[in-house]
Amino acid sequence: MAADNGIGPIRRTIPSFAETRAQSPIRIRRSNSHSQLLTVMQTTNQAGQQAAQQVPRFIKTLNASTKWLVTLGNTIGVWSRPRRYHGPYIVVGSIAAVYLTQVLKKLINQSRPADAPFADPGMPSSHSLVSFFAAVGWIGSLGNCYGDLVGKVSLLAAAAAVALLRVVCGYHSVPQIAVGAALGSILGRSWIVLGNLLHMSNPRLLLIAAWAAYLSGSA
Repeated sequence: MAADNGIGPIRRTIPSFAETRAQSPIRIRRSNSHSQLLTVMQTTNQAGQQAAQQVPRFIKTLNASTKWLVTLGNTIGVWSRPRRYHGPYIVVGSIAAVYLTQVLKKLINQSRPADAPFADPGMPSSHSLVSFFAAVGWIGSLGNCYGDLVGKVSLLAAAAAVALLRVVCGYHSVPQIAVGAALGSILGRSWIVLGNLLHMSNPRLLLIAAWAAYLSGSA
């Protein structure tokens, strides 16, 4: 039996480096901070999910149907005046605006609200941009009589409703639809100005090109 030289008890009473590190106040504070962060994130996600669940079902249904309503409105506008270039020209521009919005989203890369069910970036809102693009485009094709003025107001109101529904449903923030509305309005007006210039240069060619692009895009 080996003699006890007194070193064994001393070693047993001195904590190891791993034990000291495990009991370090800094490590404890880091652990507590991490737990608090997780708690805050879970609380935020739960609040976002509860807010999304509180949106009435008919609002969500209306929001989901806006793309079909916009498509129906554009189709009626196009085929109600088949001898004018404005309808197919505006629709083709709206399709191009959709692709432009996707590029801008990737470049800006701003997240949607925390409770949004989509993971892709949200700046700018594509629904807002395209709705205002089409609305301003159709406004540019109308005259100045009373009926046309009512139509202009209705178009802007419809575009605003489409954009606001995205916020109410939690899919976008207010700045995201505001930027989309501003860009869509500017691009829509610029598209109509370009169309007017092309029409003055060669109206028949513009009519044929607009209808060809519209029909090929609809196929």
